[in-house]
Amino acid sequence: MNSLLNKLKKKQSTDTTENGHSISDSDKIVFMPSASKDYSRQSQNNQVNGHIERFEVRKQPHLAHSLDILLADASALAFFIQFLESQDKLNLIKFWMHVEGFKASMNTIADDANVAALNSAIVDARNIYNKYIEEESTGSISVPKRIRQKIFEEIVEVNPIEKSVLSSCFDDAQDFIRQMFEHRYFSEFQNSVYYKKHELEVLSQGCSLYDILCVQSLMLIFVEFMETNREDSNMLQFLIACDSFENDIQTKEDNEALEDAMAIYDKYFSMQATSPIEIGAPLRVELESDICTEDGRPKENAFHTCKRICINRLQDKYLRKFVASESYLRYILDLRTSIENTVRIFSNLEIS
Repeated sequence: MNSLLNKLKKKQSTDTTENGHSISDSDKIVFMPSASKDYSRQSQNNQVNGHIERFEVRKQPHLAHSLDILLADASALAFFIQFLESQDKLNLIKFWMHVEGFKASMNTIADDANVAALNSAIVDARNIYNKYIEEESTGSISVPKRIRQKIFEEIVEVNPIEKSVLSSCFDDAQDFIRQMFEHRYFSEFQNSVYYKKHELEVLSQGCSLYDILCVQSLMLIFVEFMETNREDSNMLQFLIACDSFENDIQTKEDNEALEDAMAIYDKYFSMQATSPIEIGAPLRVELESDICTEDGRPKENAFHTCKRICINRLQDKYLRKFVASESYLRYILDLRTSIENTVRIFSNLEIS
């Protein structure tokens, strides 16, 4: 991100004048949430070197930039499954999916269900245990002993088994697997050719500004494409800083989170801001109260409205032109070529 911020700063320094006149505070424009029409159904025809593509302009993100989005997106999940299979860890996601299916079936069983229905669910739970939790199983996910013992006691030793206990018996094991996904496999997936395939599948259909913000290489191209003035440059820098703040706030102590929020506020929204984004007095007061709360911890969504203003502004001003540009199509074609080359290299290695 440092290279991107430096590029933005260089652009900003060349845009401090317009038509030979310096830009003063009085020249700032108040940007409020856009009420422009939704362009999600609009598309652009693009042609480079004989290639014709059609890209949608989207309002919502489609890239799986977080684990939660990935696990809820069947298309993205298919690529994650391929990645885990390449790591010989297919059992992890198979366990996750089997438990999700088990929980869904449990939700269809009434609280006062008859013994036969509950016994059938118990059989399913024990099958999951034998396949994934049992230490000697070939598909074992290797959960800690305390988790394995707790599950065993709940679905094997306890009789009769209550529906509420059965429904949650695999929660600790799922939490354990989720931590593995979060702290290791998801980040490795994002750096793999499988994520590039997901990215290509999504961006070949179209993109939103949210998607651009998730892909640094694409964001650099977007920065070059923008006819950047000072306000737009400030907005893009703020969106990057805001994304970092929202991703990290849960790991920060109250005073550290407050310092981070105040740093963003002071730089972009205060009356003495060094990279000003004018939002108007009422919203500034609301923002200050969301940052300086009674409990001393800023709200996680303190910058939500400001973020929406900036995204609407940049999206409405640039995105339709960007997805119709040669720059965007060349990015897609280069991404496709990169994937093909990577696959070819791995194929050659397997043959040799």
